[in-house]
Amino acid sequence: MSLTEEQHKIRAGRITGSEVPAILGLSPFKTPLECYLELTGKNEKEFHDNVDTRMGHLMEPLIANYAATRLDIDFIKSDRTYIDKTDDFICGSPDYINSSGDIGLEVKNVGAHMSWKWGSGADDVPDYVAAQVATYAMVTGIRKWMVVAAFGG
Repeated sequence: MSLTEEQHKIRAGRITGSEVPAILGLSPFKTPLECYLELTGKNEKEFHDNVDTRMGHLMEPLIANYAATRLDIDFIKSDRTYIDKTDDFICGSPDYINSSGDIGLEVKNVGAHMSWKWGSGADDVPDYVAAQVATYAMVTGIRKWMVVAAFGG
């Protein structure tokens, strides 16, 4: 997902939906300590795009379009960062929300090296994805969420 400059400003100093899995020790991409160091500005290492993140940015709209067509749901790219109404230090920037605003869609482009973390059932998403989506449900108030993933990178 590509974020706007405004979204980066809103997210600064807040726990985001993509950081919640790291804080909970569920993320395969970041440890709780790395997350803490980033949130407190003590991290010396700055993230740079890599092939996986670039491919994710390129593939996300295609995957979302495929899901919208297959599910016959009009999903719209979300350009908003939501701040939790109760705990304003938590926020989230969901990928897509349907046109009536009652269904969220999280899109994943899963590389071959990460596919083993996904189950074989329709409801079997990794815990780190479930935690991210649960955060989006909390900050948006949207109760129904779908995760669509394309495998192979």
